[in-house]
Amino acid sequence: MARLTFHLVPATTWASRAPDAPYEAASLAEEGFAHCTDGDAAMLATANRHYRSDPRTFLLLTLDLDRVGSPWRFDDPGRIYPHIYGPIDPASVERVTRPVRLPDGSFVALETPAAAPVCDALVRRASPVRHAPLGVRRLASGEPLGGPALPAAHAGSVDVFLEAIDAAPRTGGILVIDDEGRTDEACIGDLVVGEAMAAGLAGIVVWGAHRDAAELARIGLPVWSLGAVPAGPRVAREASADRLRRARLGEFIVTDEDIVIADDDGVVVVAAAEAEAVLAEAQAIQRTEQRQADALGEGRGLRDQLRFTEYLERRAADPTLDFRKFLGEVGGAIET
Repeated sequence: MARLTFHLVPATTWASRAPDAPYEAASLAEEGFAHCTDGDAAMLATANRHYRSDPRTFLLLTLDLDRVGSPWRFDDPGRIYPHIYGPIDPASVERVTRPVRLPDGSFVALETPAAAPVCDALVRRASPVRHAPLGVRRLASGEPLGGPALPAAHAGSVDVFLEAIDAAPRTGGILVIDDEGRTDEACIGDLVVGEAMAAGLAGIVVWGAHRDAAELARIGLPVWSLGAVPAGPRVAREASADRLRRARLGEFIVTDEDIVIADDDGVVVVAAAEAEAVLAEAQAIQRTEQRQADALGEGRGLRDQLRFTEYLERRAADPTLDFRKFLGEVGGAIET
């Protein structure tokens, strides 16, 4: 069994290394070892204690200590913080995830759950479910993405996007563009997307259209939009006073006090104030559904796992019993 631990690294540092070369943490030259942390809760506490005010985008490496290729040991009495005394073999990296941060820079989740369990978690908490319209799709498939919302209401000129990028309190944010759902013009192209990429933004969501599709694919920044059209804006319109504080996304409003969770299914908006609880619930739902999927693959049917016969018998005796309540009792999860 792998001996797993966590190591937080700036995204630019990780990207700049040769893929097959051993990784050397900055602290190796300064202190003689690389810092690691055991356990989800301890890792979040470490990130918030040391990096909350650091505007860089960070990645989280899940390492197998048995394969790091250098000596390691605990130097703390609580045996929570392994120190690796040498370079780290890339073969020991089990996973690379992007932690989710709030607008104030605090870390609330070590990885981004999928959009679907986030919606399910909001339903369980009786919170509003805000998601982008059906037509807002991801340009290229990829992993779920989460980060602070950077609203920008378009008025026919790209300066609002540059202003939003320039005013962003930290990197790792997701630019949410309100172009009123227009499909007669593209409001972003390769230059804006390239600038967002260079500034460290995590992605762009457009309630509107894009152009320069081939260049956007080359740049690689995740983008969601209503589609591609070659025409740009014809005229500038009057800009709203709150253009950098709120953006409409279909029937919903996104503010600078929200976070965005987006994947191949679409885009979900969560209030920063409840993000920690919602993401924790979503991850629990995701783990439960993964266990159920694994059991299905092993030949155990979903009705058996969810004790569906028992549910039907109890519902016959008590017609007020609904399936969502029953699943809560038996620890199951399926689209609830």
